[in-house]
Amino acid sequence: MTTYVLGAGASHHAGYPLCSELWPHMTDWVSKTPSRNPRFQEAIDTVVRLNGPVTDVEAAFTNLCLGHGAFAALAPTKLRTLARNIRCCLQASFEKICKRGPPAGRYAALAKQLTSGDAVVTFNYDVALEIELIRARMFRVRDGYGFEADWDEPTSDVKLLKLHGSINWTGEIAGPRPGSISVGVIRPLGPYVDNGQSLLPDYPGVVLDSACSGRGGMTDPSITMILPTHLKRFGVETSFGDVWGDLYQKLWNKANELLARSDRIVIIGYSMPQADKSAGQLLLGGSNKDAPLTICCGGATWDVEQRFRRAGFANIHRVDDPTFDGYLAHHAA
Repeated sequence: MTTYVLGAGASHHAGYPLCSELWPHMTDWVSKTPSRNPRFQEAIDTVVRLNGPVTDVEAAFTNLCLGHGAFAALAPTKLRTLARNIRCCLQASFEKICKRGPPAGRYAALAKQLTSGDAVVTFNYDVALEIELIRARMFRVRDGYGFEADWDEPTSDVKLLKLHGSINWTGEIAGPRPGSISVGVIRPLGPYVDNGQSLLPDYPGVVLDSACSGRGGMTDPSITMILPTHLKRFGVETSFGDVWGDLYQKLWNKANELLARSDRIVIIGYSMPQADKSAGQLLLGGSNKDAPLTICCGGATWDVEQRFRRAGFANIHRVDDPTFDGYLAHHAA
C-alpha cells in the first residue's frame, strides 16, 4: 500500500492558493464579488481594523481562533461569529475555484497511477482530487473519507483522509426533538456531500440527491474547516461548544494507522511548516520508517528530506525533478 501525503503545493496547479496566499486570495475574491455576501467584506474589514494588514495569515488566524492579541477585546459571541464568517468566506472562494478553476491535470494523472488499497492523507480543503478519483472510479463517499456515511454504495478503492476538513463537508444544527428540552445541538453529518452545488459533478445522482443542497438555515457549511494556525484546535468552537473533535481524532488515528503500515510513502507539495506541529509529529513519528520515501516538494524538498533523515528515515528515494510533474514523469517511466 502506498500512502500519498499532499499539501497546498499539490493543489496549486488547479488554481488553489498556497497558505501564504490565502489572505490576498480571499480579499481579492471578495472585492470582485461584493454582492455575494456582505458578511465576508465586513469580516475582512474587521480583521484588518483590529489586526492591521495581514502579512502573516497563520499568526492572525491563531489570535482570531484563540481570542488573543488584537482580538482579545472581542466578546466570545462576536469572536465566534467573526471566525465563522472568515471560514465561510474561505470555503465560498474555494467553491468558486472548484466550479470555474483550471483543470486538475496532475491529479488526473495521479489518479491513474493509484491502485486499489492506496491512501491519501491531505491537508487541503479542496475537492480537486476527489473529482479525478471519481472519474477514475476509485473513490466513493460512503467510506472513502475514512468514516462511513449512512447510505448504500460500494466501498471506496482509495481512502482520502482530509485532516484539516473539506469544503464539501457540513454540520447540521438540529432542532429540539419530541420530548427533548434541548434548544439545539450541532452534530456532524459526517460527511454531507453537497451534490446540489455540483462540487462532485460526476458522482452518481442516485446516491447523492441533488435536491438536497445542504445550504439551508439549519446547516453550517464551514463548520469542519480548521483554519491554518500555529496552535490548531481540531474541533470548531460554536455557541453549543466544541464540535467535531471526536471525528478529527478518529481521522488522525486512521492516518497514523495507514502511515504506520504503508509499503511506500510519497510526499507532494507539503513543506511541513513548523507551525504544523501535529502534522510533523504524525509524519515523523507515526510513519513506517522502513518504507521507501519519496519527497517532491519543490524548493522545500531538501529541508523536508533532512527532517526525515534526522527522525530515522534512511530509505529515501530521490527524483531528479522533485516537483509534482517530476514525480508523475518518474513514476510513469
